[in-house]
Amino acid sequence: MNLRHLLLTGAAVLTTLVTYAQTPAPQSEKHRLTSQQRAARKAEHKAKLAAMSPAERQAFKQAHRERREAKLAAMTPEQRERVLERHRQRKEHRKGSRG
Repeated sequence: MNLRHLLLTGAAVLTTLVTYAQTPAPQSEKHRLTSQQRAARKAEHKAKLAAMSPAERQAFKQAHRERREAKLAAMTPEQRERVLERHRQRKEHRKGSRG
């Protein structure tokens, strides 16, 4: 009984250690795309939208808006304000860089 208990405990500890060793380390920084990767992604997105019919494009954009609104609704007011402020800043930056 004692040997059996010792073996089971050892197996549980070993399983825990193996699981812990396979857990990836948390990322300290968000992965950023290079300018070439961003340009390629933008071209792919434009090609995808261009291949759609107007009705499909409208449905695709509406689904995107609904997913975005659902994410915003699930956030706390502080999180929502930070996200909307970043969105406003990016929009202003894009507007300023165009003209």
